[in-house]
Amino acid sequence: MRLPIAVLTVALLASCRDQAPSATSAAQVAVSTIGLDVDPDGYMFSVDERPPRAIPINGAVIIDSLAPGAHTVTWSGLAANCSVAGSPRVVQSVADDTVPLLFSVICTGSIVAVSAGGFHTCAITGRGATYCWGDDGFGELGDGRTDSAPRTSPVEVLTGLAFDSVSAGGRHTCALTAAGASYCWGYAELGQLGNGTTTGPDWCVGWNGRPCSTLPVAVLGGYTFAAVSAGEYHTCGVTTQGDGYCWGQGGQLGDGTGLNRTSPVAVFGGLKFVALSAGSEHTCGLSAGGVAYCWGSRGVGGSNIDDPAGPVPVTGGLTFVALSAGGGFTCSVANGGAAYCWGFNDRGALGNGSLDTTGTSQSGPGPVIGGLSFTTVDAGGYTCGLAGTGLAYCWGFIYGASPVAVNAGLTFATVSSGYEHACGLTTGGVLYCWGWNDHGQLGDGTTVGRATPVKVIGQP
Repeated sequence: MRLPIAVLTVALLASCRDQAPSATSAAQVAVSTIGLDVDPDGYMFSVDERPPRAIPINGAVIIDSLAPGAHTVTWSGLAANCSVAGSPRVVQSVADDTVPLLFSVICTGSIVAVSAGGFHTCAITGRGATYCWGDDGFGELGDGRTDSAPRTSPVEVLTGLAFDSVSAGGRHTCALTAAGASYCWGYAELGQLGNGTTTGPDWCVGWNGRPCSTLPVAVLGGYTFAAVSAGEYHTCGVTTQGDGYCWGQGGQLGDGTGLNRTSPVAVFGGLKFVALSAGSEHTCGLSAGGVAYCWGSRGVGGSNIDDPAGPVPVTGGLTFVALSAGGGFTCSVANGGAAYCWGFNDRGALGNGSLDTTGTSQSGPGPVIGGLSFTTVDAGGYTCGLAGTGLAYCWGFIYGASPVAVNAGLTFATVSSGYEHACGLTTGGVLYCWGWNDHGQLGDGTTVGRATPVKVIGQP
C-alpha cells in the first residue's frame, strides 16, 4: 500500500537573545509529524563537521555555539522509504539570533495487515511497524500509556520488534514476528497475554483499574507460530507444525479443563490445524483437509453446549477453506465459495434471513442467503466477507439478516470485523474503516460513526 504517511516539518525557530553583542548564535530544531511514520526512531542531521544529532519525531533539539556565517546542514539516517528535499543546504546564521530553516521529510510505506478488535484497530506496515487506534483503557494500543484516553488516529506500538501479522482481540492485541515469535499487550487479568502472569506488569484504568501490559510482552514457551488469533479474553495460535495452543480464560482453550492459563497449553486431541480462530467464548480450527472443529461454548460443533474438553467436529459433513469465530457464532467459506454460519443468531448474525433477537441457536452450518460466492469471511459482533469480485458484504447488527454490499465503490483485498466496526484494505492499497466509532476505532480523527467506509488518517 503506497501512502505518504509522514510529512515532517523541521524548522530552526527564531529566538530572541539578550541585546548584548555576541559572537555566537543558537538554534532550536523542531520536528512536526503529520500522519504515520514507518521509521519510529526519528532522523539524524549534522551541522558542518559536527557529529550527527538525533531528532525524534515530534521532538526538538537545541544547537548552540554557532559562529555567525555560512553553515551546511545535512540529513542522514533516513529510512529507505523516506526522502528529504534540499539536503545538504547552506544557511547563513546571524549573531544573537537564529535563522529559520525548513526541511520536509516525506515517507511512503505499505500497510500489509489490518485487524479490527473489540473497540480498537491495529495495522502493520511493510517495514513491520505496528500502529493501533481506538480505545486504550486496557493498554491494547501498546503505546506505553496507562490512561484511558482513546486515540482517534494511529499511534505506534512502542517496540523494537518488526511484526508480520497482528490480531486485535476484545481488549488485548497479539502479533507475530517473521520468525514466528508471539507477543501480546493489553488486558492481562485472565492470562490472555501468555506471559505467565495475571498481574501486569502494568495497571490500567479500564473498569476502575485492571492489570495490563501497555507494551508488547513475549508469550512463553518458545513456540514458533504460523498464525495467532486474539479473542475476547483468550488467545490461540497454530505452530508451523500445525499444532494448536491456547491461553487465557478457561473453557475455550480446548485443553480438557475450564482453568485459566497464563501460558500456551496444547489443544487436546493431537489434531493438526492450518488455522485457528478465537471468538468471544469459543474457538474453531480448520484442518488441512478442510474439516472444521470447535470447542468452548456457543459454537461447539454447531450447538450451544459447553464443552471445554477439546475439539468437536462441526456437523454437516462440509469442508471449508476459511472460517472465523465471532461473538457467539461462527461463519465459514465452503469449497466453491458458499458461506455458512452457525451458533447464536443474535440480530441476524447467521445471515439466513431471520432477524432473531431472542438468541436462538442454529445447530449446524446453514447457508448465508443471497447466492454470493465468497473468498473469505471475518466474524466479530457481525460478519463481513469478500466476494470474488473484491466487493465487501456484511450481515448482522445494523446490516440485517442477509448480506448487504458495503456501499463505497471500493474493491478490497482483505476485510476485518470488530465488535461493531469493520476495516478493509483495498486492492489499491488504501485502508478504510466503517461502523461504530465511539472510541475512535475508525482512525479518521473523530468519534463519529460512519455508515460507509472512511479513510484512516495518514494516507493520500
